[in-house]
Amino acid sequence: MFCRLSAATRFVAAGAFSLLLASRGWTQDAPQDHSCTLSGGFLATLPKAGDSQNFVTYGWGFKAGGGFAVTPTPLYGHVPQWFLTGDYFFTKIDATAAALSNANPRVTGATTAHASYSAFTLDITPRVPLYERSRSPLTRPNLYGVLGFGWLRRGIEFNGPNSNSLINPGNPALARTASDSGVFDAAFGVTLAPARMHGLGVFVEGRMYHGLAINNSTLLVPLSAGVRW
Repeated sequence: MFCRLSAATRFVAAGAFSLLLASRGWTQDAPQDHSCTLSGGFLATLPKAGDSQNFVTYGWGFKAGGGFAVTPTPLYGHVPQWFLTGDYFFTKIDATAAALSNANPRVTGATTAHASYSAFTLDITPRVPLYERSRSPLTRPNLYGVLGFGWLRRGIEFNGPNSNSLINPGNPALARTASDSGVFDAAFGVTLAPARMHGLGVFVEGRMYHGLAINNSTLLVPLSAGVRW
């Protein structure tokens, strides 16, 4: 009886001590973060600076990206892990009536116009967990920032009236122009990943693209939401 009681006492004491260590963050949970990452989502883009005078308030688009970790997964929370990522962005924004009217002497017959922006950037991305890994939370939020450089294309297309013909069932393109340049980008966002999803989560992000050279009047602010693994 004494031996059984002694074993039970030791078991209870060991369990209580383990709970005490876990509550103070001294034991570590196995990291569930992946060394590679993929993401995709939809976005609304606000044109700013010079382009804000020629286009409507916002346009729609999408983004996709991926990357890999260049530092190990931290054992403790609130310590950043650094990634090298690539991001592709596309958005389409309609021109204002005033901008179309100013362009009409050079593009006769145009009834609508829009801009198509594409960008691909390489970025440095630190991610900071907002939880202690030792506590095994149900949801694992983390903040991240982005800073990088890449390529930007700004394309303009002018369209005529809808002819509903066999050759042109929609609005025919009357003229196109495009300009390519470098671009700086920066972003800030948050990812929420339920622990049971093994790294799969949702993100919301605000980003900024500033064109260079011929596109130096282009400043775009896409606000996006999507899925990240």
